[in-house]
Amino acid sequence: MTPRPPPESAHARQALLVAPVDTYGGAERILATAARALAGRPGWTVEIATIGAESGTTFIADNCGAASMTYGAGGGGLGSEWRLAPRLAGRSFDLVVSSHVRVNAALAAARRLGLLRTRRLVARESTVIVDRAAGARLLAYRSLYRLYGGQDLIIAQTSYMADRLRQVLPKAALPALEVIANPLDRAAVEAKARAPLEPTLARRLAEAPHIVWCGRLVGVKNPLRAVATLAEARARSGLDLRMVMVGSGPMIPEVQAEVARLGLDDAVVLVGDRPNPYPIFAACPYGLLTSDVEGFPNVLLEMMACGVRQIVTTPCAGDLDRLTGVHVAAGFAPAALADS
Repeated sequence: MTPRPPPESAHARQALLVAPVDTYGGAERILATAARALAGRPGWTVEIATIGAESGTTFIADNCGAASMTYGAGGGGLGSEWRLAPRLAGRSFDLVVSSHVRVNAALAAARRLGLLRTRRLVARESTVIVDRAAGARLLAYRSLYRLYGGQDLIIAQTSYMADRLRQVLPKAALPALEVIANPLDRAAVEAKARAPLEPTLARRLAEAPHIVWCGRLVGVKNPLRAVATLAEARARSGLDLRMVMVGSGPMIPEVQAEVARLGLDDAVVLVGDRPNPYPIFAACPYGLLTSDVEGFPNVLLEMMACGVRQIVTTPCAGDLDRLTGVHVAAGFAPAALADS
């Protein structure tokens, strides 16, 4: 049974947001945005806790406003959720929020066991696990979902995600499931988009119309599909279309090899990770998303906020057709994306 919530307090209300590590990613951007907004409200004290230790990236810490940041130990990988226990013991919260399946499951179990005392526990789903995992990996995730049920609210980003979640959530968790769209701090995005670009990149982006692609260079984001789409679009349109790719990851050598194979060395530039990619977005008339599957790609909203005029995406998530100005391709092939 879920333990009784702590008594009312005359002091500031306490919120805790939990992430595995402090890095630059979609879920981390949402947590930072929520923490910054809540910490700006009177009467709230907001802490963001990571399971892992402070490392080379401090994206959440740099973008969480008046919220405080505390770090754990180790790398924050799978199986390290037990490190949260000493940091929860003897404390009471008004709100606890997390956004990764394994952290969500650990906090739900901790609440049931009385290790976590909170008035409200909120779990946000960061992706559609049943579309991304199979075999033993899917079985492992299903075992984590069996620990759900201690939450007051489980957030699905889209109606499609909610439908898929119903296949793996225990019955006790279903009443807490709601569809809530991702937040976007448009004013903050627009302000960051006005930051100056380094002169060399600014000149390059001004030379010809660029497509901006942003994400981790990993299989599920399919950056090779982006390169192939650029080649298709250049061939079909006859225009000197170019691409700027924002992000890093293990597929950098493969992407560079594909760029060379297709003769696009002068048309593609990889700029690596950018804590603030928004000035690049603002300098590009076109945006492209090539993922196989997403929970909901907030990068599309960020591109829209930066004034990217035409955005094309694969049908990688639900509710994309509700975004004005975003073209959802008829399929995942580069030809379909080029048509859009």
